[in-house]
Order: sequence, then C-alpha cells, then structure tokens
Amino acid sequence: MNNIVDFQGHAHASFGERAVFTGHQDEVMDVAFSPYEQRLATASFDGTAK
Repeated sequence: MNNIVDFQGHAHASFGERAVFTGHQDEVMDVAFSPYEQRLATASFDGTAK
C-alpha cells in the first residue's frame, strides 16, 4: 500500500489520504521521514528503496 495519511491533529480527527506515491512494484514495508519532514524514504518488498 503506497498511501500516505495525515496523523497530525486532534484525537477525534478523521484521517484522510493526502497523497499517493507510485513506483514500487510491491507493498511498502517502511517509511522514514527527514527531521523537518521535507523528504521521505520508502522501502518495499520488491527490494527497492525510493
């Protein structure tokens, strides 16, 4: 699943899809954000990191 959701906000906030990133051929297993949230890296079961 390549969906990014917004986890900021209130405990009763509804979560929604903010962006969809494509490029991996299989499921994403990990996501890492840079310290200031300007970049992110994804690792996939297809053996690639983007």
